[in-house]
Amino acid sequence: MVDALDLLKILTEFGAVIISSLWLYLMIKHRKALPYSIGKLGDILMWGLVLIWIGFLVNFANEFVPRLTTSVKAIKVSKTADDVFIILGASLVTYYLYQVFEKKMPKVTPMQVPIDMGSSKLSPGAYLISSNVPLEDVVKFLKGKSMLAITRRPPRL
Repeated sequence: MVDALDLLKILTEFGAVIISSLWLYLMIKHRKALPYSIGKLGDILMWGLVLIWIGFLVNFANEFVPRLTTSVKAIKVSKTADDVFIILGASLVTYYLYQVFEKKMPKVTPMQVPIDMGSSKLSPGAYLISSNVPLEDVVKFLKGKSMLAITRRPPRL
C-alpha cells in the first residue's frame, strides 16, 4: 500500500523527470543562442544535460526496481546509478559554465584604418569603418570575400 509520503516522493521524482525533459528540449532547441554552444564546448554542455536527464530517469525508475526484483545487488546498483549520472552531468555543465564565464576568452579589438578602395589587398582582422565611407564602396571592395558586419545604425536599402 502506498502512503501519502511515498506518493509525494513518486510525484516529485516524476515532476523532476518532466521538468528536466522540458529543460533538455529547450536547451537543444535554442542551443545556438547559448554562448559558445557550437563545437567542443557545446558538445560538453549537451552531454552534461543528457547525463543529468538520464540520472533523473534512473532516479524515478528506482521507485519501481524494488517491486520488480528482490536482488539486493540490483537495488544497490540502481540506487547508485542515478547519483553517478547526475554528478557526471553536473560536472560537465559546471566545466562548460567555467569555460564560458570565468576563463578569459580572446577578445578582438577593432581598429579604424583608412581603406584604399583602389587596392584589393586587405589583411585579415577586425576593422572599424566610419560612417562617412559609402556602404556601396565597402560592398564593392569586399566582393568575393568573407565578412561579418556589425552596425549600430544599419542603412535602409
